[in-house]
Amino acid sequence: MKAVCKLEALQKVIGLVGSVVPARSTQPALQNLLLSVGKETLTASATDLDVGLCVEVPVEKGSEPGQVGLRGADFSAIVREADAEEIKIEATGEAAKVRAGGASYNLVAYAGEDFPAVADFPASAAAKLTGVELAETIDRVLFAAAREQTRYAINGIYLALRKKELEMVATDAHRLAVVRRKLGKAAKDERSAIAPLKVMGEIRKIIESQKPETVEIAFTDREIFFRVPDVVLVGRLVEGNYPKYEEAIPDDCDRKVTFDRELMLKRLRQAMLLTSEESRSVTLTFEKGKATIRGRTPERGEARVELEVDYPEKKVEVAFNPQYLVDVLRVLRGEGVTLLLKDASRPGLVREGKDYLYVLMPVRVREV
Repeated sequence: MKAVCKLEALQKVIGLVGSVVPARSTQPALQNLLLSVGKETLTASATDLDVGLCVEVPVEKGSEPGQVGLRGADFSAIVREADAEEIKIEATGEAAKVRAGGASYNLVAYAGEDFPAVADFPASAAAKLTGVELAETIDRVLFAAAREQTRYAINGIYLALRKKELEMVATDAHRLAVVRRKLGKAAKDERSAIAPLKVMGEIRKIIESQKPETVEIAFTDREIFFRVPDVVLVGRLVEGNYPKYEEAIPDDCDRKVTFDRELMLKRLRQAMLLTSEESRSVTLTFEKGKATIRGRTPERGEARVELEVDYPEKKVEVAFNPQYLVDVLRVLRGEGVTLLLKDASRPGLVREGKDYLYVLMPVRVREV
């Protein structure tokens, strides 16, 4: 096997595939990258068995078909630090040589047959979105997903693909984010699935790095796929039934507060300065034209900040985890934000247009 590649092209994608390689594994083969040379491309593949990633770069004259496994951390570091125009990789048996300019490396090579197969992208995509659309959609839900290993079914993003709409949902049981995105072209199949957080984070990084015009999405019974030019990402779907999240969306909020997003962010951060992990809550009091935010810790004191809001109703007071409000305000784009409330014991509802909503549970007053 012999590969000659433009270094710049390989450097652009090697970080993506390298990020999938597990730092530790009971299966040594998973710590390798599989390099496969075809007639026109070098394909670098990595997998941790839950997420797989394949990237392609063109090969130059002098390349010869074949495949080899190289330790992912070492090969990625070599490519990252190289400063030549081309990089050359040759492998025979259990030895491989990598050369780039004045630097050369003799590496232990592993048989490509020992590397777990990464599934190919299905024959046709189920849906397509622009890179910007998919990135914004992921950003608006990813932060709200559960990270606790004991809550397996909600340790992922729920995707519901309908004919002309893609819906994404995330929850950690304390908050719920729902975003709907219109599809430019009707989806071929209607289905739902739970995608692992890692694969959603990886496709977000790929979009940031590659800036693709279009991202294709496809499904099998067990996997979700994303494809952009020269990159295919696959993730094993999370098993289990996603909660009936629609039941958590309040429909009786009759108090409407509108405020400036950036100003509320600033005031929340100020009020959070005197909160702690044990008492992570702030009390928001809304009166006509004004909001007061109080954060306190018995052993440190109390913070009190105010801001103007559009609120014509009677006084209402509610306590929330301030980080939950900060998280959603960071991902919204508009200047004005609407918060809908009922009372201190009922969830709050943040809306932006018709396609995004965010539910957050209140903190009981006696815990504030």
